[in-house]
Amino acid sequence: MMQRPFLTLFMIALASTLSAQPELEKRLQTLLIMAEDGSTVAFPEGTITISNTLSLDAKKNVTIRGAGQGKTVLSFKNQKQGAEGIKITNAENIVLEHFTIEDSKGDLIKTQQVRGLTFRDITAQWTGEPKATNGSYALYPVQCQNVRIERCTAIGASDAGIYVGQSDSVWVTNCVVKWNVAGIEIENTTNAWVWKNKAFDNTGGILVFDLPDLPKKRGGHVKVHDNLVTRNNFRNFAPKGNIVAKVPPGTGVMILATNDVEVFNNKIWDNKTASTAIVSYFIAETPIKDKDYNPYPSRIFIHDNIYSMGKRMPTWKSKLGFIFWWKFGKKVPHILYDGIQNPDWLDANGRLKPGYEICIRNNENGTFANIRADKLGLLKEKSVKTPNRMTANFKISALIAISVAMLGAGKNRFSTSYLEAKPKLSDYAFFLGKISELTPAPNVFPYEVNAPLFSDYAEKARFVFLPEGQKMVYNAEQAFEFPTGAVIIKNFFYWNDARAPEKGRRILETRLLIKEEKGWKALEYLWNAEQSDAFLEVAGAAFPVAWIDGKGKKQSIEYIAPNLNQCKGCHSYDGQFVPIGITARQLNREENGENQLILWQKSERLVLPEGFNASNAPRLTDYRLTNHQSTNHQSTNHLTDAARSYLDANCAHCHNPHGPANTSGMFLEIGQTDPERLGVGKPPVAAGRGSGNRRFGIVPGKPNESILVFRMENDDPGIRMPELGRQTQHREGVELIKAWIQEM
Repeated sequence: MMQRPFLTLFMIALASTLSAQPELEKRLQTLLIMAEDGSTVAFPEGTITISNTLSLDAKKNVTIRGAGQGKTVLSFKNQKQGAEGIKITNAENIVLEHFTIEDSKGDLIKTQQVRGLTFRDITAQWTGEPKATNGSYALYPVQCQNVRIERCTAIGASDAGIYVGQSDSVWVTNCVVKWNVAGIEIENTTNAWVWKNKAFDNTGGILVFDLPDLPKKRGGHVKVHDNLVTRNNFRNFAPKGNIVAKVPPGTGVMILATNDVEVFNNKIWDNKTASTAIVSYFIAETPIKDKDYNPYPSRIFIHDNIYSMGKRMPTWKSKLGFIFWWKFGKKVPHILYDGIQNPDWLDANGRLKPGYEICIRNNENGTFANIRADKLGLLKEKSVKTPNRMTANFKISALIAISVAMLGAGKNRFSTSYLEAKPKLSDYAFFLGKISELTPAPNVFPYEVNAPLFSDYAEKARFVFLPEGQKMVYNAEQAFEFPTGAVIIKNFFYWNDARAPEKGRRILETRLLIKEEKGWKALEYLWNAEQSDAFLEVAGAAFPVAWIDGKGKKQSIEYIAPNLNQCKGCHSYDGQFVPIGITARQLNREENGENQLILWQKSERLVLPEGFNASNAPRLTDYRLTNHQSTNHQSTNHLTDAARSYLDANCAHCHNPHGPANTSGMFLEIGQTDPERLGVGKPPVAAGRGSGNRRFGIVPGKPNESILVFRMENDDPGIRMPELGRQTQHREGVELIKAWIQEM
C-alpha cells in the first residue's frame, strides 16, 4: 500500500517537472487513484494543462489541495476526454481547496454520492466572454450529504455557477458568483443554508427550484439570508431546452415549485425584472408527467429584506419578463407571485389552508403583487386552474431548523490493491504460446455478446477465467454471480485490414475485472508495439491508431484507454463495482448452432435454474444484423428490439435507477416501459449545452429534434454520449436510433 511519505516525495518530483504537462497529468491522476485514505494530494504551483477528467473514487478522508487560488491553475481548455474537469464519486469526507480550475468542456467539478464534502477557496471559471458553449456548472455536488461550499468564486457557467442538486444538509457561504446564467441554484435539495454570498451580474442571482422526473422528488427547508443580490441583469446565454433558459435577465431571487423556503435579511438591489419571484412549474410551459411531482410553491416566507428604490425595465426577451412588463411596465413590484395555486390547498373561502401559506412582510421598499399568470392568457399550459383569491401576509408555519453535520475525519479506511497487481498480462498465464494470439489456457473460455458496446469501432476478444472446479451462477436480470478468483478478460484490437484478418491485428489494451472476496477490481494493461506483452497502467493513456475498415477506407483516431476510476464510473451500481456485460440478455445466444448458456452448463462452467429454457430467457437483439432482424424470440418488433438493445448495451449501464446517470431521470434499460423515462417528451435535467437547444430527450417522429440523437452524433467531450469510451460517432448506431424515433 502506498504510504504518505511517498506522496510527499512524489510531489517534489512533480514540481520539478511541471513543464512536462502530459506526464504531469498522468502522475496527478495516478496519485488520485493510488491515494491512501486519510492522505493529502497536493497539486503543485503553476498552470497545469489537463486533457482528460481527473477522477477520485471510493476514498475516505482525502484532501486535494493546491498552492492557492491563482497559484495552482488546472486548465482544461484542450480537454479531449471526459465531460468534467474533476469528478469525485462514492466517497466520504473529501476536501478540495486552494486552487483555480478553468475551461472544462462540461462541469468544472462534479461530485456525486459523496458524504461529507468541502469546497474551500476555489475559483472555478470559464475564461473569456460568457457563452452557451461553456459548461453547465462550475461547482456541482449532486446526491451528496453534508456539503460545505465556502469562500469560492464561480464565473461563466451556462447553467449555474454553484449548483447543489438532490442533496441534503448544505452550506453555501461567503462565495462570489458572477457572469453565470444562475449564480447559485439549490435544486431538489433539503436542509440548505445560503448566506453571506455575493451574487451579481448573473442572469438570476439565487434560485431555489424543485423539478420533476428526478430520483429525489422534493426539496425544501432552505434559508437564504444575509446575501448581496445585485445587478443580476446579464443576458441569458443558457442553451435552449434547459429550465434556466426561461429565467429572465434581471432576476434577483426565484423560488420555483418548492416548499419551506425562508428569504430574509438580504440586500436585493437593482435587478431590473423581478427582485423576488415565487412561481409554479407551470411557467415553464412544459407538460408535467411525473405523478409524484408537486408543481406549486408553498410555505414561503419573504421578510426583512432591503429592496432598491426607483424604476426598472423588465426584459421582453423571456415569456416571464414579458408578462411582468405587459402587466406593470416600469413599475414592477419587487416581490411577484404567479398566483397559480393548487385547488386542493384551498378552504371554502378560497384561502390557502394552514401549512400552505405564503407570507411576505417587513421588507424595505418591498412592494408585492399577485400577477395571476393563469388569467393573462399568455401561458400554453391548459391544465392550470386557480381560484379567484390568494392569501399573503399570513403567519407561516415554522420552518424546520436546519442541522448540518460538521465534517470530520473518519476512522475507517479503504484498502487499495493496485500495487499488488501483476505488472504484466503474461504473469497471469491466461493465454498459451505467443500471447498476442490469445489462445486460451485451461479454465479460460471465450464468450460473445448479443449487443456489443461501441468503442470507436474496435474489435473485442472476450474471455472468462474460472478457478479450477468453480462455476458461475445464472441471474436472469443482473450480472451472473462469480466465485472469488474469477476474472473477466476483454481485449481491444483493430485489424490491420478488416477485409483481410490474415494480415494481422494490433491489440491495444486488455481490461481485467477480478473478483476478490470484498468485490470486483478493475485493472488495465496496455500492449507494447511489439505485441509481446501488455503492462499495467493505472492512469490510462492516449495514442494514435490507424487501420483499414471493411470498406477499404483508411481510418485513424487518437485512441483513449481509460484510467481505473473511469472504469468504475461505467461499472457502478448503487456505488458498487459490478460487471455489466455478463448478463443473461447479453449471453443468451447461439454459437455454432448451440446455445452459449447451455454449452457452458454442459462444460460445468455455469449453474442454470432447473428447467431453464433459453427461448424464454431474457435476450437482447443483435442490432448489427441487416434490416434490423430481431434475435429476440419473444418479440416481432424488430426495429424497436434492435434500438432498445442498442441503448441497453451502450447507455443503460449509467442510465438506470441505480447507475451514475440516475440524476438525469432518463432510464434506458431494456425493461423500462415508461415512455417518459425513456426520454419521450421529457425535458432535460442538468444537460447544459448537451441539450443542443432541443426541448425533449425524444420527440416521436422527429429524430433531429431529439436530444438523444444530438448527443449521440456529437464528438465534443462536453456533449457526447456516452461521455467515455468513444472519440468518434457510431454512424450505424445513430442511424438505428433515428429510424426508431422516426417510426414512433
